[in-house]
Amino acid sequence: MMAFSPALLQPQSSFLAWYFKRRQMVVPDVPLSYYFIGENNETPADFQFTEKFLQIFWNERRFTGELKTTGGEVLEIVDPGIWNVEAGPDFRDAAITLNGQLRQGDIEVHRSARDWQRHGHDKDPAYDHVILHVIWESEAESAGPLPSPVLPWHRF
Repeated sequence: MMAFSPALLQPQSSFLAWYFKRRQMVVPDVPLSYYFIGENNETPADFQFTEKFLQIFWNERRFTGELKTTGGEVLEIVDPGIWNVEAGPDFRDAAITLNGQLRQGDIEVHRSARDWQRHGHDKDPAYDHVILHVIWESEAESAGPLPSPVLPWHRF
């Protein structure tokens, strides 16, 4: 598993070089600051990607190693789903396996588990079919239990 490194944020990093080269072909005038914000004090805890950047990672399947939920379930991404750019969950019609059992539904990506309540998803029926939450920050930050398994992004 690849650990977080501030070098990942440098345009010469292999992934970002690949990504930004292609992104500039589509949207040439978007500054790099659109994709990530925050302090970088050489530790993962001091840095935050934007939610949009995390959605890009999810959409492009940029994760490595064995994936496990906060509950210890082995997770396999069968299909990351269709990126939803309108209201509702971030990805529709996704397919995952948890401990070998197939699940189909929606995926929600957040920087923090607390964003589920902050954004009002807990009261919005459009989010009733979320089968997985993908979050950047530690699961310990959750303001309460989430209705589906959580994949802590910072682990992969």
